[in-house]
Amino acid sequence: MATQRLLAIFGLLALLAFALPAGAVPGDEDDDGIADEVDNCVFFYNPDQADADMDGTGNACDPDFEQCFDVTDNDGDGLFDCEDPDCATDFCCIDTDGDFWPDCFDNCIDVPNFGQEDLDGDFIGDACEDEDSDGLTDANDNCVSVPNPDQADTDSDGEGNACDGVESLCNNGASDDTDDLVDCEDPDCATRQICLPPPDSDGDGVPNATDNCPQDFNPDQADNDGEGAGNVCDRSPDGSVDGEDSNLGDPAVDNGGGCGLSAAGETEKVGPWLACLALPGLAWAWRHRSMRRCKK
Repeated sequence: MATQRLLAIFGLLALLAFALPAGAVPGDEDDDGIADEVDNCVFFYNPDQADADMDGTGNACDPDFEQCFDVTDNDGDGLFDCEDPDCATDFCCIDTDGDFWPDCFDNCIDVPNFGQEDLDGDFIGDACEDEDSDGLTDANDNCVSVPNPDQADTDSDGEGNACDGVESLCNNGASDDTDDLVDCEDPDCATRQICLPPPDSDGDGVPNATDNCPQDFNPDQADNDGEGAGNVCDRSPDGSVDGEDSNLGDPAVDNGGGCGLSAAGETEKVGPWLACLALPGLAWAWRHRSMRRCKK
């Protein structure tokens, strides 16, 4: 007998399982998956059990609550949908950005966009699109695809450093990036050796390589004798006799008079120098001749 009873119970349960629709709950009049004893709208399908005024009666069957998007005066106060104060905070009845598009339909809730433009069709309006998620909308971002919240733009070409190309060559007469600045005009080349000014030790504006006095300030590069050394560093700036080289500022060379021999071999010093050498010889020869006469 016990076995028969168990079989009968299992049979009844099986019949109930086939009789009820999938997901149905026994004692659920509106088939919303909520048992009648806990359903706040027993005869109205409302699986979300929404109860805006928290009076224990779900919105779906509350005569004191207006359904905000069904073009019906649910609560009988003569006000429909968003006109009813019950709907003052409903997502489909507020327009945060004031562009006349309710928030539930607006593809840019916080940015006015009357035309609802959406070029890439991603349901995010162009007016609030932020492709690189750097906090700046694409319309105000100088690098749309690369995050750059600082918006740095060294060359002021309207394209941020983060996505602006780099001038790879600084002497090819062309713009290698996208800023239309050529070679040393481009800030990318500011510290490249080819764009730095040549060395100028004395600061006279004439590079060392072409300065005729690289250690002495002489912007006029005056060179009276044309020997290649500027007047300010040439010990004989007016040249020597018959165009012979001057000392070119060599302090080790004696350029004085008397019997000293200058490195430049100045012609006016040759006569006195030879005389200084010849006098002792003439004196010896005269004395030797006198002695020979005495012996005779």
